[in-house]
Amino acid sequence: MPELEKPANSYALSLTPVFETIITALVQSFFTYRIRVLSGSIRLSVFCWALCLLRFIGGIAMSAVAILDVSLEPDYFHLQNTYGWLITSALNVGAITDVVICVAMCKYLKRMYSAYNFPRSDKLITRLVSWTIQTGLITSMTSVVVVISFQTMKHNFVWLALYTFLAKLYTNSLLVS
Repeated sequence: MPELEKPANSYALSLTPVFETIITALVQSFFTYRIRVLSGSIRLSVFCWALCLLRFIGGIAMSAVAILDVSLEPDYFHLQNTYGWLITSALNVGAITDVVICVAMCKYLKRMYSAYNFPRSDKLITRLVSWTIQTGLITSMTSVVVVISFQTMKHNFVWLALYTFLAKLYTNSLLVS
């Protein structure tokens, strides 16, 4: 009886979503907290935190599936083909969360801009709105590009390279703020 070849599994690649998901959840939660402070309303922040939690669960599920699912044939694209819906869903929720946070931050910063009529603070608030749009746009557009590259290029790992880059973008957007 021939011996079955040991399936290919890269545990280092399987742990990538864990770290990216933790960074994403922390940064998005911090920005959601800022929305809570700026708005004074809890409804929008609870919605954003729910999206953050959903994205976190999706990312941890991606990692758990990658570690636990060992197919009998050594195919690196097995997980992409089998659990593509999970990867796409988690990344789409992350992009939606980024857009909601960016729009809400801009709205509440603009509200501060109109509430206080100080000439020196106007320039500062305009700069804050600009930075908010830039950082929110960069992270959400990168998430969308990851999803598009995942859906259109099924048999390469371009999306994975962009996905690992996404955690660095979240970290930089937190540091910029």
